[in-house]
Amino acid sequence: MRVAIITASFLTLAASACAPTPGLEGAEGQTRQCFFSSQVHSFSGQDRESIIVHSGRAAYELTAVGFCSDIDWAHQVGIDTLGGSSLCVGDQADLIVRSAGGRPDRCRVRVARALTEAEVEAL
Repeated sequence: MRVAIITASFLTLAASACAPTPGLEGAEGQTRQCFFSSQVHSFSGQDRESIIVHSGRAAYELTAVGFCSDIDWAHQVGIDTLGGSSLCVGDQADLIVRSAGGRPDRCRVRVARALTEAEVEAL
């Protein structure tokens, strides 16, 4: 089991020298938008159902599949890729959420989409 732990941070410029987001070949020859969980360097709460994770210069929206306690108040999260080392848009993983005073909770999330360059800049 591979779990990447990410602490809330807004230092996205420090990781701009990271390797570019990997692309995997899809069924119809299209490149899938993917990232390695080990290269996620920060996250930001979006709302009660989603967070944004930052990997290199890219960012991805993860949305809860069902209820995810304290996703918008998390101080630290971990991503369990459920066996692989990368996640692509459409894939599911377990998000481990640790809030200020509580024990960690697990919830299932789906990689909803990659943010556009303009959306990443606006963050």
